[in-house]
Amino acid sequence: MLKYIYIRERDGTEFPAFCMVPMTHLELALSLQSYKPGRTIVSAGFVEFTGSEARTYGRSESLNLGPRNSDHVFLTTFARATATAAAASLNEMAATSSR
Repeated sequence: MLKYIYIRERDGTEFPAFCMVPMTHLELALSLQSYKPGRTIVSAGFVEFTGSEARTYGRSESLNLGPRNSDHVFLTTFARATATAAAASLNEMAATSSR
């Protein structure tokens, strides 16, 4: 079960952070807020990635927040970008090692 929170920086930039059970959403949020004060948690829940699609569901009891309607779109985009970057990195490593 993959938990996520969406964090907003003071400048309005948002990004996701993920954790697995048994860490709570609150513990994840506190660890990231202590690293950089001024961050706001704007949504939280659970996410399931199937292929290149993200499905958000549930809510965080420890933060009393749920997913926003747009979270699945942002997380799908994040998953696709991450997969593309990982594939490019693997291809570069394979090309370098074959030289």
